[in-house]
Amino acid sequence: MPHTLGRVLSLLGQLGEGRILEQKAVESFGRQGDPRLEGVARTYLAEIALAAGQPGEAEQEAKAAVTLLKVAPSLRVAATAVLARTLLATGQAAQ
Repeated sequence: MPHTLGRVLSLLGQLGEGRILEQKAVESFGRQGDPRLEGVARTYLAEIALAAGQPGEAEQEAKAAVTLLKVAPSLRVAATAVLARTLLATGQAAQ
């Protein structure tokens, strides 16, 4: 599944379509037991939720991504950055 297409669509302003693809990717990678790819897909979902003005959902997805990406520290950096953006958006910058 080309899950990066969801991110591309969201960057083109097609947030709904991007979200659907990334949610399918999360489900698929979860069933496969692939925390690395599931974590990346959740990072993209968090970005999409943030762009859609849903910082609470973005925070939830970003936290899940950070946890999953303990297996891939180089990818965890991006998830942590998205989490920081969500915390700023919700006024929780001190965390």
